[in-house]
Amino acid sequence: MTDADLLTHVQAVRSDPGFDPALNQFVDLSDVTDVVMTSAGIRSLAAANPFGPGARRAVVAPLDLTYGMARMYQLLCEPTARHHLAIFRDMPSAVAWLGTAVVWDLLDAVRELPPLVDGGARP
Repeated sequence: MTDADLLTHVQAVRSDPGFDPALNQFVDLSDVTDVVMTSAGIRSLAAANPFGPGARRAVVAPLDLTYGMARMYQLLCEPTARHHLAIFRDMPSAVAWLGTAVVWDLLDAVRELPPLVDGGARP
């Protein structure tokens, strides 16, 4: 996971005509093992936040490395008070906080797909 990966993703979300800034977000970083991000990149990511007031965002980050990066992002976002963001070590806690019914079979199926490469194309 790099600065460019995340900033490209945020730009794609912002430019998607179907994106609703009021939507809640669930981010699962469980499979991320390699993080090459800079503090400037995290600041840019926080400044580019596409979510609006009231949008709840839950991040699952079980590893210390991803948890620390997510917390850094959270701290940089908090002064804007534009959304609610919480970082969790486990998925059930994140889902409970979001107050969202998740179809666990579907979530398991998605997690079994190969990782996205080349800007979102599946290998």
